[in-house]
Amino acid sequence: MRWASAAALLLASSLIACRGPASASEPSAPRSRSIMPSELFPDDLDLVVRIDAARIRQNPMLTGVVRDLAKSSTAEILASAKNALGDATAVWVGTRWMSDGFQGDGVVAVEAPPGSDIRDAPRSGGVRRVPVPWPGIDVFERTASSRSEPALEVIVESRGVVLATAAEADAVLRVLRAGPDGGRLDPPARGLVSFAGRVRGGEILRATAAVGALRALTDGLIGYAGSLEERDAIEVEASLTYVSPDRAAAAAEAGRRTAKRLAAAGGKTEKVADSIWLTEVRSSLQVRASVPFAWLAELH
Repeated sequence: MRWASAAALLLASSLIACRGPASASEPSAPRSRSIMPSELFPDDLDLVVRIDAARIRQNPMLTGVVRDLAKSSTAEILASAKNALGDATAVWVGTRWMSDGFQGDGVVAVEAPPGSDIRDAPRSGGVRRVPVPWPGIDVFERTASSRSEPALEVIVESRGVVLATAAEADAVLRVLRAGPDGGRLDPPARGLVSFAGRVRGGEILRATAAVGALRALTDGLIGYAGSLEERDAIEVEASLTYVSPDRAAAAAEAGRRTAKRLAAAGGKTEKVADSIWLTEVRSSLQVRASVPFAWLAELH
C-alpha cells in the first residue's frame, strides 16, 4: 500500500516508529437511527487510519494518492473497494497486528458523498445475504480466495460501504447486531490523515528490536494518535502514551538524541530534524514535525 508506506516513513521521520474483543451479544431490536460506515469497526483492531479523500484530491501534490491505494497487490481488500474510492469523501483502514506481524487482517470503510447509489456497486464471486437489524443496510458474505480479500461486504444506504476480511467478519457482524463498540479506535476527523492505535503484548517492540533508537521510543508505549495536516509543509502531530511518566521521559530523551543524529545527516533529513518538537505531559509524549512537500513527492 503506497500511501501506508509513505505515512509510515513520515511518522518515522518525526521519531514515531510509527482489550480483548467484547463478547458477542444476541441480535437486538431493529435500530431506528442511521449508522456511519466507520462505526462498524470492532474494538479488536490495533491501528485505524482515517484518510480525508476529498481534501487530498484537492491538492495537486497529492492527486492520485487515494486512487493508488487500490493498486497494490498487497492491498486486496482496498482493491475490492476501488469503485467507491474515486468519489469517496473519507476512507478508514483498520488493521490487526499478529505475533508474526501484519498478515492482511482488517476492515476498510469508504464514506460516500450524499446521494451516492452504493447499492448498485458491482460484486464479484459467490455472495450470500446476511440478515441484520439495522434499516437501510445490506450485508453479504463473499467468497474470498486469500486471507487479505474481503469476506464480508456491508452496504450502508447513501453513506458508503464496509469490507472486512475473514478474520474480522464475525466481529463486524457482532457490531451490526449489538451496536457500535464503545472502545473502538476512532481517529479524529482532522487533517489530511489521522490515526489512532494501541500496543498489545509488545508487537512494536518485537518489530523494532534490531533498531536501537526506535526500540527506545517504543519501550513502554501503549497507545498513540495523531494527524498529518497541510500547511506550508506536511505537519505531523502525534501523542504517544506510555505506561508511566518515567517511560515517557526516557522516550523523549531518546527522541532528542535521534533528532540530533538526523540533523547531522544534512539535506532534507536535517530540515525535518530541525522542525521536530518534543514535550512530555505526564505519561505522554507530544511530537510535532514538518515534512517538506518535495520530500513527500519523492516518497509517493
